[in-house]
Amino acid sequence: MKPQLRNNPLIVVVISNPMKKHFILFMLLTPAALLKAQNLAPAAVTCAATKMTQSNGSLSFTVGELVVETHTDGNGNTLGGGFTNGSTSSTTITSVQQPDEEKLMVNVYPNPTADMLTLDVQHIDVDAYTVTIFDVSGKQVYTANHAGVSGRININLSSFESGTYLLNLTSNKRETLGTYQVIRK
Repeated sequence: MKPQLRNNPLIVVVISNPMKKHFILFMLLTPAALLKAQNLAPAAVTCAATKMTQSNGSLSFTVGELVVETHTDGNGNTLGGGFTNGSTSSTTITSVQQPDEEKLMVNVYPNPTADMLTLDVQHIDVDAYTVTIFDVSGKQVYTANHAGVSGRININLSSFESGTYLLNLTSNKRETLGTYQVIRK
C-alpha cells in the first residue's frame, strides 16, 4: 500500500511492523509525560494578613486590598471589584492628621476624584500656607503657595496617575495644618 500525496500537506507515515509502531509511539509520548504543568498557588496582595494555628486547624485572613477598581456607567450605576469597595467610594475626604480648627477649617472634595479637586477654606488664622501633594512613594507631585485668606482652591489632577495621594497643608512657619488622603480615579 502506497500513500498518495496529491497537494496534501499532511504527511502519512505507514509502518508495517507492530513493534516499530509501539516503539515510535513510546518515543513520541514519553517526553509529553515528563513535562510538568505550571503550578499556581492562590495568592493575595493585601494591606494586612495573618494566620492563626491551633492543634485542630488553622485560619488565615486578609484585611483590605491595595487595588480596588470601580466602573460607573452613564446612568450612575456603579460596579466595583474587591471586598473593600465600599470604603473607597466615600464622597468625603479622609483626614490623616486632624487639622487644628482654630487655625484652619477646610473641606476637601470630591473624593475619589477623576480630575478636579476642590479645597474650601472656611477659616484660616495664618498669614500664608502651602498646599503640597505627595504620591504613595513620597515623591512631591504638586505644590502651591496661598495667602492666608478664606476661599476656594481648585487643583487639576487630570494629569495624575490613578492612585492614592497625600495632600498636606503647611503654614509659612512650616507647621503642619492638616494632612488628607486623596484618591485619584
